[in-house]
Amino acid sequence: MQFKTKYGSRSDLGDSVLKATPVARCRPLVRTEALPKHQKEFDVVVIGAGIIGLMTAEAFLKRNLSVALLERKQPCSGATGAGQGYIWMAHRSPNTAAWDLASCSVSEWKKMTDSDPELRGCVEWQKTGSLLLSTSEEEAEKLQLRQEKLHQHNVQSRFLSVEEVQQLEPSISRTMHRGALLTEEDAQINGRQCAFTLLERCKRYASMLHLSLDDPVERVVVQPSTNAETGAETASTQYHARLATVVASGVWSGQLMASLTGDTVWGKLLQPRRGHLIEVAPPPGMPPIKHGMMEMSYTQHYAPGSSTTTSLPQQPHVHHDNNEAVDITFTATTSTSGSLLIGSSREFSGWSSDTSFDIVAAIMDRAAMFLPNLSGLKTPEGPAVRVGLRPFAVGGAPIIGSVPGIPGLFIAAGHEGSGLCLGPATVQILTACVFNDGTNADKIERFSVFQPKSRIKSA
Repeated sequence: MQFKTKYGSRSDLGDSVLKATPVARCRPLVRTEALPKHQKEFDVVVIGAGIIGLMTAEAFLKRNLSVALLERKQPCSGATGAGQGYIWMAHRSPNTAAWDLASCSVSEWKKMTDSDPELRGCVEWQKTGSLLLSTSEEEAEKLQLRQEKLHQHNVQSRFLSVEEVQQLEPSISRTMHRGALLTEEDAQINGRQCAFTLLERCKRYASMLHLSLDDPVERVVVQPSTNAETGAETASTQYHARLATVVASGVWSGQLMASLTGDTVWGKLLQPRRGHLIEVAPPPGMPPIKHGMMEMSYTQHYAPGSSTTTSLPQQPHVHHDNNEAVDITFTATTSTSGSLLIGSSREFSGWSSDTSFDIVAAIMDRAAMFLPNLSGLKTPEGPAVRVGLRPFAVGGAPIIGSVPGIPGLFIAAGHEGSGLCLGPATVQILTACVFNDGTNADKIERFSVFQPKSRIKSA
Protein backbone atom coordinates (compact mmCIF):
# COMPACT_ATOMS: atom_id res chain seq x y z
CA MET A 1 0.00 0.00 0.00
CA GLN A 2 1.30 3.45 -0.91
CA PHE A 3 0.83 6.56 1.22
CA LYS A 4 1.34 10.05 -0.12
CA THR A 5 2.95 12.46 2.28
CA LYS A 6 4.47 15.89 2.17
CA TYR A 7 7.79 14.11 2.04
CA GLY A 8 7.05 11.83 -0.90
CA SER A 9 5.61 8.32 -1.18
CA ARG A 10 6.39 5.42 1.11
CA SER A 11 5.39 1.78 1.07
CA ASP A 12 4.57 -0.40 4.05
CA LEU A 13 7.77 -1.85 5.48
CA GLY A 14 6.26 -5.18 6.40
CA ASP A 15 3.84 -6.77 8.80
CA SER A 16 2.72 -4.55 11.64
CA VAL A 17 4.10 -5.14 15.09
CA LEU A 18 0.81 -4.72 16.89
CA LYS A 19 -2.02 -6.85 15.55
CA ALA A 20 -5.47 -5.47 14.95
CA THR A 21 -7.78 -5.67 17.91
CA PRO A 22 -10.83 -7.71 16.91
CA VAL A 23 -14.18 -6.10 17.48
CA ALA A 24 -16.33 -7.86 20.03
CA ARG A 25 -19.31 -9.38 18.30
CA CYS A 26 -22.46 -8.12 19.95
CA ARG A 27 -25.50 -10.38 19.71
CA PRO A 28 -29.10 -9.42 20.37
CA LEU A 29 -30.27 -9.20 23.96
CA VAL A 30 -31.42 -12.60 25.27
CA ARG A 31 -33.55 -13.32 28.33
CA THR A 32 -31.16 -14.07 31.18
CA GLU A 33 -32.97 -17.20 32.36
CA ALA A 34 -32.26 -18.86 28.99
CA LEU A 35 -28.48 -18.56 29.33
CA PRO A 36 -26.77 -21.75 30.61
CA LYS A 37 -23.81 -19.90 32.10
CA HIS A 38 -22.12 -19.41 35.43
CA GLN A 39 -23.95 -16.80 37.47
CA LYS A 40 -22.00 -14.39 39.68
CA GLU A 41 -23.32 -11.47 41.69
CA PHE A 42 -21.53 -8.33 42.86
CA ASP A 43 -22.45 -4.87 44.07
CA VAL A 44 -20.85 -3.25 41.02
CA VAL A 45 -19.78 -4.53 37.61
CA VAL A 46 -17.17 -2.41 35.80
CA ILE A 47 -16.57 -3.15 32.12
CA GLY A 48 -13.10 -2.09 31.04
CA ALA A 49 -9.74 -1.92 32.85
CA GLY A 50 -8.35 1.18 31.21
CA ILE A 51 -7.63 4.21 33.34
CA ILE A 52 -11.32 5.12 33.76
CA GLY A 53 -12.38 1.58 34.64
CA LEU A 54 -9.54 1.11 37.11
CA MET A 55 -10.23 4.40 38.89
CA THR A 56 -13.92 3.55 39.00
CA ALA A 57 -13.30 0.09 40.44
CA GLU A 58 -11.02 1.48 43.15
CA ALA A 59 -13.57 4.14 44.10
CA PHE A 60 -16.25 1.51 44.77
CA LEU A 61 -13.85 -0.84 46.51
CA LYS A 62 -12.95 1.96 48.90
CA ARG A 63 -16.65 2.06 49.84
CA ASN A 64 -16.49 -1.64 50.81
CA LEU A 65 -18.52 -2.69 47.79
CA SER A 66 -17.77 -5.88 45.88
CA VAL A 67 -16.61 -5.23 42.32
CA ALA A 68 -16.28 -7.38 39.20
CA LEU A 69 -13.70 -5.75 36.91
CA LEU A 70 -13.99 -7.17 33.39
CA GLU A 71 -11.38 -6.56 30.69
CA ARG A 72 -11.49 -7.90 27.15
CA LYS A 73 -7.68 -8.16 26.91
CA GLN A 74 -5.14 -6.79 29.39
CA PRO A 75 -4.85 -3.40 31.11
CA CYS A 76 -3.29 -0.75 28.84
CA SER A 77 -4.31 -2.53 25.64
CA GLY A 78 -6.37 0.46 24.52
CA ALA A 79 -5.73 4.19 24.62
CA THR A 80 -4.30 4.25 28.17
CA GLY A 81 -0.99 2.65 27.19
CA ALA A 82 -0.44 4.74 24.09
CA GLY A 83 -0.42 8.28 25.50
CA GLN A 84 2.15 10.75 26.75
CA GLY A 85 0.35 11.27 30.04
CA TYR A 86 -0.05 15.04 29.93
CA ILE A 87 -1.86 16.49 32.95
CA TRP A 88 -2.21 19.90 31.31
CA MET A 89 -4.45 22.94 31.36
CA ALA A 90 -2.50 25.11 28.89
CA HIS A 91 -4.05 23.59 25.74
CA ARG A 92 -7.67 23.68 26.91
CA SER A 93 -10.32 26.34 26.25
CA PRO A 94 -11.44 28.43 29.26
CA ASN A 95 -15.13 29.19 29.83
CA THR A 96 -16.26 25.74 28.69
CA ALA A 97 -17.64 22.72 30.51
CA ALA A 98 -14.62 20.73 29.30
CA TRP A 99 -12.35 23.29 30.98
CA ASP A 100 -14.25 22.89 34.27
CA LEU A 101 -13.98 19.10 34.04
CA ALA A 102 -10.23 19.26 33.36
CA SER A 103 -9.66 21.86 36.08
CA CYS A 104 -11.48 19.73 38.66
CA SER A 105 -9.54 16.65 37.59
CA VAL A 106 -6.10 18.29 37.55
CA SER A 107 -6.73 19.71 41.02
CA GLU A 108 -7.64 16.24 42.24
CA TRP A 109 -4.49 14.77 40.67
CA LYS A 110 -2.37 17.31 42.54
CA LYS A 111 -4.14 16.55 45.82
CA MET A 112 -3.66 12.80 45.38
CA THR A 113 0.01 12.99 44.47
CA ASP A 114 0.82 15.60 47.14
CA SER A 115 -0.80 13.54 49.88
CA ASP A 116 0.44 10.13 48.70
CA PRO A 117 4.20 10.03 47.95
CA GLU A 118 3.95 6.34 47.05
CA LEU A 119 1.35 7.07 44.37
CA ARG A 120 3.38 10.05 43.15
CA GLY A 121 6.43 7.86 42.63
CA CYS A 122 4.56 4.93 41.11
CA VAL A 123 2.81 6.98 38.43
CA GLU A 124 6.08 8.88 37.73
CA TRP A 125 4.55 12.28 38.39
CA GLN A 126 6.71 15.03 36.88
CA LYS A 127 5.96 18.73 37.07
CA THR A 128 7.65 19.32 33.74
CA GLY A 129 5.62 22.35 32.73
CA SER A 130 4.32 22.77 29.20
CA LEU A 131 5.42 24.66 26.10
CA LEU A 132 2.85 25.48 23.43
CA LEU A 133 4.82 26.43 20.31
CA SER A 134 3.53 28.88 17.70
CA THR A 135 4.54 28.40 14.08
CA SER A 136 3.39 31.78 12.75
CA GLU A 137 2.95 35.37 13.89
CA GLU A 138 -0.80 34.81 13.95
CA GLU A 139 -0.41 31.85 16.30
CA ALA A 140 1.97 33.86 18.47
CA GLU A 141 -0.72 36.51 18.90
CA LYS A 142 -3.28 33.83 19.77
CA LEU A 143 -0.94 32.41 22.38
CA GLN A 144 -0.61 35.80 24.01
CA LEU A 145 -4.40 36.07 24.14
CA ARG A 146 -4.54 32.56 25.59
CA GLN A 147 -2.08 33.62 28.27
CA GLU A 148 -4.45 36.39 29.35
CA LYS A 149 -7.41 34.00 29.51
CA LEU A 150 -5.44 31.43 31.49
CA HIS A 151 -4.42 34.12 33.95
CA GLN A 152 -8.09 35.06 34.41
CA HIS A 153 -8.73 31.45 35.42
CA ASN A 154 -5.82 31.36 37.89
CA VAL A 155 -3.52 29.35 35.61
CA GLN A 156 -0.18 31.13 35.63
CA SER A 157 1.65 31.19 32.30
CA ARG A 158 3.83 33.54 30.29
CA PHE A 159 4.64 34.08 26.65
CA LEU A 160 8.28 33.52 25.67
CA SER A 161 10.08 35.07 22.73
CA VAL A 162 12.10 32.95 20.31
CA GLU A 163 15.27 33.86 22.21
CA GLU A 164 13.74 32.94 25.57
CA VAL A 165 12.53 29.60 24.23
CA GLN A 166 16.01 28.93 22.90
CA GLN A 167 17.55 29.57 26.30
CA LEU A 168 15.01 27.29 27.96
CA GLU A 169 15.12 24.47 25.39
CA PRO A 170 18.29 24.64 23.22
CA SER A 171 17.24 21.60 21.17
CA ILE A 172 14.32 23.44 19.50
CA SER A 173 14.89 24.91 16.05
CA ARG A 174 14.88 28.71 16.07
CA THR A 175 13.34 28.86 12.59
CA MET A 176 10.36 26.58 13.29
CA HIS A 177 8.53 28.68 15.88
CA ARG A 178 7.60 32.27 16.71
CA GLY A 179 7.57 31.98 20.47
CA ALA A 180 5.83 29.76 23.00
CA LEU A 181 3.50 29.79 25.97
CA LEU A 182 5.08 28.40 29.13
CA THR A 183 2.79 26.98 31.85
CA GLU A 184 5.02 25.75 34.65
CA GLU A 185 2.34 23.99 36.73
CA ASP A 186 1.44 21.50 34.00
CA ALA A 187 2.67 17.96 34.65
CA GLN A 188 2.84 14.48 33.18
CA ILE A 189 2.56 10.89 34.36
CA ASN A 190 3.35 7.46 32.93
CA GLY A 191 0.04 6.06 31.69
CA ARG A 192 1.13 2.44 31.81
CA GLN A 193 2.61 2.73 35.27
CA CYS A 194 -0.52 4.52 36.42
CA ALA A 195 -2.74 1.69 35.18
CA PHE A 196 -0.62 -1.04 36.76
CA THR A 197 -0.42 0.92 40.01
CA LEU A 198 -4.20 1.29 40.14
CA LEU A 199 -4.63 -2.39 39.37
CA GLU A 200 -2.35 -3.32 42.29
CA ARG A 201 -4.27 -0.95 44.56
CA CYS A 202 -7.52 -2.66 43.56
CA LYS A 203 -5.98 -6.07 44.30
CA ARG A 204 -5.44 -5.00 47.91
CA TYR A 205 -9.21 -5.54 48.27
CA ALA A 206 -8.76 -9.20 47.43
CA SER A 207 -11.95 -10.40 49.12
CA MET A 208 -14.03 -7.72 47.39
CA LEU A 209 -12.54 -7.81 43.87
CA HIS A 210 -13.16 -10.26 41.05
CA LEU A 211 -10.76 -9.57 38.16
CA SER A 212 -11.45 -11.10 34.76
CA LEU A 213 -8.87 -10.58 31.98
CA ASP A 214 -8.76 -11.81 28.39
CA ASP A 215 -12.49 -12.53 28.50
CA PRO A 216 -14.40 -10.02 26.35
CA VAL A 217 -17.81 -8.82 27.44
CA GLU A 218 -20.23 -9.86 24.72
CA ARG A 219 -23.18 -7.84 25.91
CA VAL A 220 -24.57 -5.70 28.68
CA VAL A 221 -27.73 -7.27 30.09
CA VAL A 222 -30.85 -6.06 31.86
CA GLN A 223 -33.18 -8.33 33.80
CA PRO A 224 -36.31 -8.37 31.59
CA SER A 225 -38.78 -8.74 34.45
CA THR A 226 -37.79 -5.58 36.31
CA ASN A 227 -35.63 -3.61 33.84
CA ALA A 228 -33.67 -2.60 36.96
CA GLU A 229 -31.04 -5.30 37.53
CA THR A 230 -28.09 -4.82 35.21
CA GLY A 231 -24.97 -6.80 34.48
CA ALA A 232 -22.67 -8.12 31.78
CA GLU A 233 -22.08 -11.37 29.99
CA THR A 234 -18.91 -13.01 28.72
CA ALA A 235 -18.59 -16.29 26.83
CA SER A 236 -18.68 -18.28 30.05
CA THR A 237 -20.20 -16.13 32.78
CA GLN A 238 -23.06 -13.80 33.48
CA TYR A 239 -22.34 -11.10 36.05
CA HIS A 240 -25.19 -9.48 37.97
CA ALA A 241 -24.84 -6.06 39.61
CA ARG A 242 -26.89 -5.30 42.70
CA LEU A 243 -26.09 -1.58 42.59
CA ALA A 244 -24.57 -0.50 39.28
CA THR A 245 -23.01 -1.59 36.03
CA VAL A 246 -20.49 0.88 34.61
CA VAL A 247 -19.55 0.70 30.93
CA ALA A 248 -16.01 2.10 30.75
CA SER A 249 -14.60 0.10 27.86
CA GLY A 250 -13.33 3.01 25.79
CA VAL A 251 -14.36 3.03 22.16
CA TRP A 252 -16.00 -0.42 22.49
CA SER A 253 -18.56 1.16 24.83
CA GLY A 254 -20.59 2.37 21.87
CA GLN A 255 -21.01 -1.12 20.46
CA LEU A 256 -22.04 -2.57 23.79
CA MET A 257 -24.63 0.15 24.30
CA ALA A 258 -25.97 -0.14 20.76
CA SER A 259 -26.40 -3.90 21.19
CA LEU A 260 -28.29 -3.45 24.46
CA THR A 261 -30.57 -0.61 23.46
CA GLY A 262 -30.96 -1.31 19.76
CA ASP A 263 -30.18 2.36 19.17
CA THR A 264 -27.48 2.82 16.52
CA VAL A 265 -26.79 6.35 17.73
CA TRP A 266 -24.44 4.87 20.34
CA GLY A 267 -22.22 3.41 17.64
CA LYS A 268 -22.19 6.73 15.83
CA LEU A 269 -21.54 8.73 18.98
CA LEU A 270 -18.37 6.82 19.89
CA GLN A 271 -15.81 6.18 17.16
CA PRO A 272 -12.30 4.67 17.11
CA ARG A 273 -9.52 7.13 16.39
CA ARG A 274 -6.13 5.49 15.95
CA GLY A 275 -3.05 7.17 17.37
CA HIS A 276 0.70 6.48 17.22
CA LEU A 277 3.28 7.42 19.84
CA ILE A 278 7.02 6.76 19.50
CA GLU A 279 9.59 6.15 22.23
CA VAL A 280 13.24 6.67 21.27
CA ALA A 281 16.55 7.29 22.97
CA PRO A 282 17.85 10.86 22.52
CA PRO A 283 20.58 10.99 19.86
CA PRO A 284 24.12 11.59 21.17
CA GLY A 285 24.78 15.26 21.76
CA MET A 286 21.14 16.31 21.82
CA PRO A 287 20.38 18.79 24.63
CA PRO A 288 17.85 17.27 27.05
CA ILE A 289 14.19 18.21 26.68
CA LYS A 290 13.02 19.55 30.03
CA HIS A 291 9.38 20.43 29.29
CA GLY A 292 6.42 18.80 27.65
CA MET A 293 5.98 20.34 24.18
CA MET A 294 3.33 20.57 21.52
CA GLU A 295 2.66 22.87 18.63
CA MET A 296 -0.28 25.16 19.14
CA SER A 297 -2.41 23.59 16.41
CA TYR A 298 -2.81 20.55 18.65
CA THR A 299 -5.18 22.63 20.79
CA GLN A 300 -7.82 22.37 18.07
CA HIS A 301 -8.38 18.76 19.13
CA TYR A 302 -9.65 20.11 22.46
CA ALA A 303 -11.77 22.96 21.12
CA PRO A 304 -15.52 22.89 21.88
CA GLY A 305 -17.40 21.05 19.15
CA SER A 306 -14.30 19.47 17.63
CA SER A 307 -15.37 16.69 15.31
CA THR A 308 -14.25 14.25 12.68
CA THR A 309 -13.85 17.12 10.23
CA THR A 310 -11.26 18.99 12.30
CA SER A 311 -8.64 20.48 9.99
CA LEU A 312 -5.13 21.32 11.08
CA PRO A 313 -3.77 23.28 8.11
CA GLN A 314 -0.27 23.72 9.56
CA GLN A 315 0.42 20.01 9.62
CA PRO A 316 1.50 17.57 6.93
CA HIS A 317 -1.01 14.83 6.27
CA VAL A 318 -0.51 11.20 5.43
CA HIS A 319 -3.22 10.08 3.00
CA HIS A 320 -4.68 6.60 2.83
CA ASP A 321 -5.77 5.14 -0.48
CA ASN A 322 -9.29 6.32 0.38
CA ASN A 323 -7.81 9.85 0.61
CA GLU A 324 -8.63 10.29 4.30
CA ALA A 325 -6.03 12.49 5.95
CA VAL A 326 -4.15 11.61 9.12
CA ASP A 327 -3.39 14.55 11.39
CA ILE A 328 0.31 14.69 12.21
CA THR A 329 1.04 17.15 15.01
CA PHE A 330 4.33 17.60 16.88
CA THR A 331 4.48 16.72 20.57
CA ALA A 332 7.51 15.68 22.62
CA THR A 333 8.47 15.05 26.20
CA THR A 334 11.02 13.11 28.24
CA SER A 335 10.08 10.13 30.40
CA THR A 336 11.57 9.51 33.84
CA SER A 337 13.84 6.90 32.22
CA GLY A 338 15.29 9.54 29.91
CA SER A 339 13.72 8.36 26.66
CA LEU A 340 11.88 10.71 24.32
CA LEU A 341 8.15 10.30 23.71
CA ILE A 342 7.39 11.69 20.25
CA GLY A 343 3.94 12.19 18.75
CA SER A 344 1.48 12.28 17.44
CA SER A 345 -1.09 11.11 14.91
CA ARG A 346 -4.88 10.99 14.76
CA GLU A 347 -6.92 9.16 12.15
CA PHE A 348 -10.26 7.47 11.68
CA SER A 349 -9.01 4.15 10.34
CA GLY A 350 -11.80 1.88 11.52
CA TRP A 351 -10.92 -0.74 14.15
CA SER A 352 -7.38 -1.44 13.05
CA SER A 353 -4.68 -0.91 15.65
CA ASP A 354 -1.90 -2.06 13.33
CA THR A 355 1.26 0.01 13.22
CA SER A 356 1.61 2.14 10.10
CA PHE A 357 5.30 2.76 9.45
CA ASP A 358 4.38 5.49 6.97
CA ILE A 359 2.69 7.36 9.80
CA VAL A 360 5.62 6.66 12.11
CA ALA A 361 7.99 8.11 9.51
CA ALA A 362 5.77 11.17 9.03
CA ILE A 363 5.69 11.75 12.81
CA MET A 364 9.48 11.57 12.96
CA ASP A 365 9.82 13.91 9.96
CA ARG A 366 7.54 16.45 11.61
CA ALA A 367 9.38 16.16 14.93
CA ALA A 368 12.74 16.69 13.20
CA MET A 369 11.52 20.09 11.98
CA PHE A 370 11.23 21.19 15.61
CA LEU A 371 14.09 19.09 16.97
CA PRO A 372 16.82 19.00 14.29
CA ASN A 373 18.88 16.45 16.26
CA LEU A 374 16.25 13.87 15.27
CA SER A 375 17.00 14.31 11.57
CA GLY A 376 18.22 11.10 10.00
CA LEU A 377 17.26 9.01 13.00
CA LYS A 378 16.25 5.51 11.95
CA THR A 379 12.50 5.00 11.87
CA PRO A 380 11.62 3.15 15.10
CA GLU A 381 10.02 -0.29 15.04
CA GLY A 382 8.74 -2.88 17.49
CA PRO A 383 7.94 -1.91 21.07
CA ALA A 384 9.21 1.62 20.41
CA VAL A 385 5.90 2.32 18.67
CA ARG A 386 2.71 2.43 20.73
CA VAL A 387 -0.61 2.28 18.94
CA GLY A 388 -4.02 2.71 20.51
CA LEU A 389 -7.61 3.48 19.58
CA ARG A 390 -8.73 6.70 21.21
CA PRO A 391 -12.45 6.67 22.13
CA PHE A 392 -13.55 9.76 20.20
CA ALA A 393 -17.03 11.07 20.99
CA VAL A 394 -18.75 13.21 18.38
CA GLY A 395 -18.80 16.77 19.64
CA GLY A 396 -15.45 16.38 21.37
CA ALA A 397 -16.74 15.78 24.91
CA PRO A 398 -16.90 12.58 27.00
CA ILE A 399 -20.09 10.81 28.06
CA ILE A 400 -20.41 10.42 31.83
CA GLY A 401 -23.43 9.43 33.87
CA SER A 402 -26.60 7.35 34.03
CA VAL A 403 -28.06 5.78 30.89
CA PRO A 404 -31.59 7.09 30.22
CA GLY A 405 -34.38 4.59 30.87
CA ILE A 406 -32.15 1.89 32.39
CA PRO A 407 -31.80 2.26 36.18
CA GLY A 408 -28.50 0.98 37.47
CA LEU A 409 -26.62 1.38 34.19
CA PHE A 410 -23.91 4.02 33.81
CA ILE A 411 -21.32 4.93 31.22
CA ALA A 412 -17.98 6.75 31.21
CA ALA A 413 -16.41 6.88 27.75
CA GLY A 414 -15.36 9.18 24.93
CA HIS A 415 -12.40 10.86 26.62
CA GLU A 416 -10.36 10.59 23.41
CA GLY A 417 -6.74 11.27 24.43
CA SER A 418 -7.55 12.70 27.88
CA GLY A 419 -8.59 9.71 29.96
CA LEU A 420 -5.51 9.96 32.17
CA CYS A 421 -6.03 13.64 32.82
CA LEU A 422 -9.82 13.54 33.26
CA GLY A 423 -10.05 10.29 35.23
CA PRO A 424 -10.41 11.66 38.79
CA ALA A 425 -13.21 14.10 37.97
CA THR A 426 -14.97 11.50 35.82
CA VAL A 427 -15.11 9.07 38.73
CA GLN A 428 -16.42 11.79 41.04
CA ILE A 429 -19.30 12.42 38.63
CA LEU A 430 -19.99 8.69 38.28
CA THR A 431 -20.14 8.03 41.99
CA ALA A 432 -22.34 11.10 42.47
CA CYS A 433 -24.77 9.65 39.92
CA VAL A 434 -24.71 6.16 41.42
CA PHE A 435 -25.25 7.43 44.98
CA ASN A 436 -27.78 10.04 43.92
CA ASP A 437 -28.85 10.93 47.46
CA GLY A 438 -28.89 14.68 46.97
CA THR A 439 -25.52 15.35 48.60
CA ASN A 440 -23.81 15.73 45.22
CA ALA A 441 -26.65 17.29 43.27
CA ASP A 442 -24.55 20.37 42.56
CA LYS A 443 -21.79 18.27 40.97
CA ILE A 444 -24.28 16.39 38.79
CA GLU A 445 -25.85 19.66 37.69
CA ARG A 446 -22.50 21.34 37.09
CA PHE A 447 -21.45 18.63 34.66
CA SER A 448 -24.88 17.81 33.24
CA VAL A 449 -23.62 18.54 29.71
CA PHE A 450 -21.68 15.26 29.87
CA GLN A 451 -24.70 13.17 30.89
CA PRO A 452 -25.66 10.56 28.26
CA LYS A 453 -29.04 12.19 27.72
CA SER A 454 -27.39 15.48 26.76
CA ARG A 455 -24.63 13.88 24.68
CA ILE A 456 -27.06 11.68 22.70
CA LYS A 457 -29.20 14.73 21.96
CA SER A 458 -26.18 16.72 20.76
CA ALA A 459 -25.11 13.89 18.48
